Amino acid sequence: MSVGSLEKPTLWVEGLDDRHTILSLLARHGISLDERKGPVILKEGKNDRGVLEVMATSAKAPTRRPVGYVIDADTSLANRWDAVRNNLRNLPIQLPEHPPPGGLIAGSPDGVYRVGVWLMPDNTASRGAIEDLLRTLIPPDDHLFAHAQRATSDARELGARFSEADHKKAELHCWLAWQRDPGRPFGTAIQAEFFKDDSPAALAFVEWFKLLYKDALEPEAATGG
Repeated sequence: MSVGSLEKPTLWVEGLDDRHTILSLLARHGISLDERKGPVILKEGKNDRGVLEVMATSAKAPTRRPVGYVIDADTSLANRWDAVRNNLRNLPIQLPEHPPPGGLIAGSPDGVYRVGVWLMPDNTASRGAIEDLLRTLIPPDDHLFAHAQRATSDARELGARFSEADHKKAELHCWLAWQRDPGRPFGTAIQAEFFKDDSPAALAFVEWFKLLYKDALEPEAATGG
């Protein structure tokens, strides 16, 4: 995969859902990013493998500009972190043995390299994905979501064709189908405030983003408005 020129600080994400979810969540916290023009450019690796592949090359560009990666922990946080460390092993930065709870931000002593890594959902869960972060933005007493979970399980028993790996995604889309504007994608559902924006995981992610890209953000955006 071609990395392309890193003329501006860059954030690599897995896919379109991740891009729109992150843009919308940041916007709820006063950080407005144009999808293509910056001050931070979001790029898609298409999937987790794509992000890992580009990690080994994009972070090596001596631009003095930060580059970040958001990737799902998936089935094993430890295995995912080992893959991250392996792909960043040739950089002159110190990588901890375990993922930092607040996300990785590391740089070289000369300031040439600055790298950030966030493992969805919160850098500490043994497994998970961006859908798990979204689930933290649904109030725990939301009875409709509990019903959506039961309905999704019932649908699978009746022959629904989504894979087990997509079960949590199916639950979220089932819940979104019952909102006042049914069927919105994750990003626009955040914009419409169907989701909250202040769970501990979401706040930690926003703080990680602000710290990683603090020099690129406008002063008012860097302080959340």
